[in-house]
Amino acid sequence: MAAMKRLLTTICMTLCLAQGHAQDSHQRLQNFFNDFRREAHEEFNSFRRQCMAEYLSFLADPWKEFNAEQTVPVPHDETVPPAPPVRPHDDEQPAPVDDTPVEIDEVVTPAPVPPQPQPVAPIEEERVEEMKYVDFKFYGTLLRVRFDKADCVRLNQLSEQAAADALNRMSQRGYDNLLIDCLALRDELHLCDWAYVQMAGTLAQSIADGRKNDAALLQAYVLLQSGYRCRLGMDASRLYILVASPYIIFDYNCYRLDGILYYGLEPLPSSMYISEAGFRQERTLSLSMQQLPQLSQQPGQPRTLASQSHPSVSATVTSNENIIRFLGDYPRSEYGGDVMTQWATYANTPLDANVAGTLYPALQRHIEGKGQVEAVGVLLEFVQQTIIYGYDDELWGGDRPFFADETLYYPYGDCEDHAILFARLVRDLLGLNVVLVYYPGHLATAVELTAPSAHGDYLELNGRRFFVCDPTSSEPVGRTRSDMDNRKAKVIMLR
Repeated sequence: MAAMKRLLTTICMTLCLAQGHAQDSHQRLQNFFNDFRREAHEEFNSFRRQCMAEYLSFLADPWKEFNAEQTVPVPHDETVPPAPPVRPHDDEQPAPVDDTPVEIDEVVTPAPVPPQPQPVAPIEEERVEEMKYVDFKFYGTLLRVRFDKADCVRLNQLSEQAAADALNRMSQRGYDNLLIDCLALRDELHLCDWAYVQMAGTLAQSIADGRKNDAALLQAYVLLQSGYRCRLGMDASRLYILVASPYIIFDYNCYRLDGILYYGLEPLPSSMYISEAGFRQERTLSLSMQQLPQLSQQPGQPRTLASQSHPSVSATVTSNENIIRFLGDYPRSEYGGDVMTQWATYANTPLDANVAGTLYPALQRHIEGKGQVEAVGVLLEFVQQTIIYGYDDELWGGDRPFFADETLYYPYGDCEDHAILFARLVRDLLGLNVVLVYYPGHLATAVELTAPSAHGDYLELNGRRFFVCDPTSSEPVGRTRSDMDNRKAKVIMLR
């Protein structure tokens, strides 16, 4: 690459500086650096133009007709009656129990966490005479990007060539600063893939002023240029965007192209024409969430959680309504064809920092200085006694797992919600490894304990003992809920 040669020359010039030709060499070094930067800029732009030209050439070809895949409904787990009412534990230590191994029926590995998609080449700032902006709201958070609405490309007819021409016009003017700002927002707000896709959709609708086809085209352009694997489809009246994902997303319409599922971001027709044109190095959408989005604060009602046995173990938490709405809209999914991976997605998502900042210091005071078993017991009892059991069917009309933040926000939770919250607390506050433990119709946890005082029902994983902890029962650390058959269990690994 010519730019690399230029860089080597620049290095040589730097060596000249060290040999005493300071002033003259400094100017030459600066000139070479400026030339290198210009050349690199041209090469990046040339590569982007080449990628876009290849894509548009393929996009203009006739699109193929496809039939939609059958939508995968939200799974409905068999229901286990809730445990008897939680009894406050007395201060006496429970009677010693024998160490009882639980046979592991299956070990479920959560989905990998790939890096987020990136543009095929760096996007350079555009210089404009008069900067204009678009303001829009995303889950109550006011955002701004550089864009002139007058430059919004209209899709005046539905055809392969019209779509290709419209995307070509987007690549020619006024959209690079928009792309730079969108990617910057992804980083600044800690947006996971799903949040970024939704933000791009909200922005596109704001710019297109309700014109659905124009909005779909603009959202597709932003996502394609950001490195996401997307496809365009159309029927007689609408243009649609489809986003590829290795997950099975429940209750979302999808099409299968070359063995990969592409999901609609709105209801899709049962058949339509789809372009198979794609970009180099495009990446599928991950539903893993390593961080919660940084959304503006909209405080909900404060909620006080206090242990019955030890009322001093209490905390008042105030959830962010914007975060709660975002989590409520998050799609349920599974990975690798195993429905139990859905719980790992929930359990691996961190707690909102503002909620943790209130809750964790209050709990930390009561576990400080305690041994492993006793500290885990404090957290186990806290979840058992503060989260009231409620059936999802009665409350939500169907099964609905909660993220940890939702369990702290809503008045009721079932076994999976208890387990997900407890697993979060133990990992964050004690730094111990936790797995989810599935019995038919019931979800619990097991915590890796190495203290000599740890006894009871345990699972052995790679030579390490994980002791059963059931946040839905009254049982202490190491005891399985009394109405569960603990001869076999499935284990869901967590990060």
